[in-house]
This record gives sequence, C-alpha cells and structure tokens, in this order.
Amino acid sequence: MNFYPLLILCLTFTTVFAKTDTSGIKFEENLSWEQIKAQAKKDNKYIFIDCYTTWCGPCKAMDKEVYVNDSVGAYFNKHFISVKVQMDKTKNDENYVKQWYNTADALTKQYKIDIFPSFIFLSPDALIVHKESGYKPAQDLIKIGETALRPGKVYNDPFAKYDSLIADYKMGKKEYSQMLYMFEQAKKTNDLEIAKQLHKDYKMYLEKSDDKNWYTKDNIIFISSITNSHSKFFKLFYPDGKRVDEIMSHPGYAAKIVDQIIYKEILKEYGIEDKPGGVLWNGKITDSVEADWKYIYKTIKKQYNKYYAERNLITAKKNWYLQHKNFPKAARFYFLKLEKYGIDTVQMFPGSNIDLMEHLVINTYAWEIFKWLDDRELLKAAIKWMREVVKRDYAGLYTDTYANLLYKVGENEKAILWQQKALELAVKNNYKPDIEEIGERLYMMKQGKRTWKRPL
Repeated sequence: MNFYPLLILCLTFTTVFAKTDTSGIKFEENLSWEQIKAQAKKDNKYIFIDCYTTWCGPCKAMDKEVYVNDSVGAYFNKHFISVKVQMDKTKNDENYVKQWYNTADALTKQYKIDIFPSFIFLSPDALIVHKESGYKPAQDLIKIGETALRPGKVYNDPFAKYDSLIADYKMGKKEYSQMLYMFEQAKKTNDLEIAKQLHKDYKMYLEKSDDKNWYTKDNIIFISSITNSHSKFFKLFYPDGKRVDEIMSHPGYAAKIVDQIIYKEILKEYGIEDKPGGVLWNGKITDSVEADWKYIYKTIKKQYNKYYAERNLITAKKNWYLQHKNFPKAARFYFLKLEKYGIDTVQMFPGSNIDLMEHLVINTYAWEIFKWLDDRELLKAAIKWMREVVKRDYAGLYTDTYANLLYKVGENEKAILWQQKALELAVKNNYKPDIEEIGERLYMMKQGKRTWKRPL
C-alpha cells in the first residue's frame, strides 16, 4: 500500500470561533476575553477554552466529530462557558481573529501551550483547574469536563519547577545540573530567547569541563546536536565511538552522528540533498546526470577512513538518484545500504522511533517498485526486506505491500494468504479506504487479474 510518511495535508480555517450548532457545544461569539471572564464570574460557571491552530488535523476532527455531539453539547452547555481561540496567525485572518492575537499569545505563555488541540479549564474566578491536549472522543471529553468540575480540584502545574528555576536563572543563578531540563522546557514553552541563552551557557560549561563529564546520555544527546568535525566534542564520535554507543545502548549511534557531519560538511556542499524518506514516482526517468563519485569518495576517505567513505558514498548515490528522478538506481543503492548495514534502529532523540520510520521508508520503496518496475532483482530485494518488516511490524499497509509483491512474481497462493491478513487488519482498524482498496486487490488476485499498473 502506498504510504508516504513525509506527506502533510494542511487545511486553513478563517475564523477564530466555530459557528453555533444547536446540536453541540455553543461556543461564545463576539465577546472579548475580558467579557467572557466577567460572564463566567457573574453566572458562576467554569470556562472551557479550545486552543487550536488552522493547520491542526486533530483540531478539525474535534470540530467535525466531537463538538457537534448531542451529549457533549448538553454537558458543556450546562456547565461551561465555552470559547474557541485560534493560536496561530495567517494572512487570511479576519479582524475579529486579529483582536484575539494578544490573548492567544498570553494564553500560550501562561499555560505553556505547545500541543494542539489543547483544552484549558478555568474556574469561575479564571483560575486554571485542568489542562488536556490531543484529540478526544466524545465520552472522553465529557469525562475530562467532569474531572475539571470536581470540587476542590487543584491544578498540578507540571511547569512549576521550570518557572522556579527560570526565575533563579534570570537572577544570575546558573544551576548546571538542571540546565538541560530547563533548555528542553524552554523549547516546549516557546521561550526561544531563554532557550538560546541556556543553550549557549550549557555549551560553554561543557567546553570548560573535564571531558569525563561529557559521557552521560543527556550530554551526548545535547552534544550530538552541536558538534562538527572541528569541535572538541568530535572525539566522542570519531574515530572510536564505542563508549558513546554503549552509553546510548545503540550500536551505530556514534557513526550516525559522523554521517550527519559528513553530509553537512561535504555532501551538502557538493549539492547532494538529504532525502531520508522514500519517493512517490511516476514511472519515468527524467534525469540521467551523474556526480563525480571518485572525487566524493576520495574527499571523504581523506578526512575520515575507508569505512565512512564507502558508507556515505552509498547514501549519497541513493539521495542523488532520488534528487535526479532516477528511482530504479536510487532503489538499488537503498537496498545495498540495507544489505551492508541493516535496518536503521538508532534513536537519535528521546521519544523517536527510527525503527518504525525505516519500516515506512522500506514500504515506500517496495510499493513504488511493485507499481512500476519489472526488474526481478529489485522485486526480490523488495520482497526480502518487506518480509523483515512484517516480522517486526505486523500492520495492514505492510502486509498489503508484501502480498502484492509476492503476487507480481507469481507466488499467488502465498500472496492471497497475506492479502487476506491485510484485509483482516484493515477491518480490525475500521479504516474504510484501506478496506476498500485491499479488498479490491484481493478480489483481483483471486480472479487472476493484475493489481499493478504495468504488465510484468
């Protein structure tokens, strides 16, 4: 199945308040923030604030699926004065939206809003009692409202520690043991000037400290984002990064940092774009231009060694051919990289899952090969690596791709079995587009018809 992980759909709202719908939440219109607070105090009602942005998909889903719900509307209209506030700014904003700009900025800063949608619940005296974020189904939103209304409810501010540390920092107290925490929180709360200063101070602290202090997980993550081949920190990663790999619990972490530096300092200068994901191809090769690969190889080898020269040359060729619309060649070098170095499982940052991202990339290459190419070597390579993916990550879109590759090379019985599994997963996830597409391809397989665009 076609799945391009870097594709983002952006839609635009033009008003800060949703239109009133008698079947759902009645959001206040044409009132200022001060008027809303005054009304809440007068009526002794709590305030519900929906903080959204124009580009936020889950925000739009809340409007379409949750706020119009009868039960949600009945509960919130009874207990809350509700208001929707647009947190970003666009050139299409109407005057009334612009009148809320300052309030939106103040809410962002006061309540540390960095995820959308965010839901802020205030008491009749405009004191925060609860905060949530992300898409919430109707019944979950009602339960959240009930939590906010609980008598004696006190908001446990997760940023209280940060606020206290920042207050001390502004007074000149530099708590280096807390500075990375402060730096991360400053980024989350969009305190960019504070984050910039914390970054500068902590970098200077590490540069002046004994290099033994560098070898902690948090420090390595920080250093990874600032080092280059001329930095004193570079020796953590090259020529021997084994200690870093051990601390990060990921063989290959140090090599990944070196690869990034080689790209920034050598490959990017040569005009090679960084294309970590796959590509949506139209089946045509439009550019056959070549780079001076011998020169690039020698340049990397001269500064590093043979291992890094070979490793980065493969990546450079894959990216170059993607950049120049030669997908078959790009696919060959992508699979060559997998053969030599395996699936990338290195987590570069906390919370990331590069393993799953690599599965998506493999799937993208495999699907484009299935759709457009007759090359048996590439088809077999795609099957091999999709087999690894479905072993690790049993998802419908992956089993669909794997099944169709098998079908294209003539392994019909096995293909139908995997396509049935893909359909079962789609039904389980209740995603209608997948059900229809996978079901149609299963029917075509059973009828002996082609499921791809070009004849084998």
